[in-house]
Amino acid sequence: MDIKDIIKHQIIFDKKLNFRGDRRGNFDDLVFNTIGIMGEVGEFTNLVKKEIRKKKYKRERKDERSLDREKMLREELIDIFIYFLKLSVVLGVDIEKEYFKKLKKVERRFK
Repeated sequence: MDIKDIIKHQIIFDKKLNFRGDRRGNFDDLVFNTIGIMGEVGEFTNLVKKEIRKKKYKRERKDERSLDREKMLREELIDIFIYFLKLSVVLGVDIEKEYFKKLKKVERRFK
């Protein structure tokens, strides 16, 4: 399965659950998905902060000691990925094409 297939699968999944958010050029979908991805990035960041506190300061809240943060980070990362996919649809971005275009640009910058 390639990225285009994953995007199609996400669109079908969202429609099945009556979710909106993948309408090309729709401002409300752009806003909703932007807020959604930032919320998920915030949750991911908060987990990283707690891991830093645990490792650097050897301190952890009692109610967080049994949490599997690595599993939680993976879940948040996938939440971010889902919103990323939805934003690519709203903005009409060909992720594969733009990815390789960006790599070439970065390569030229750092050669």
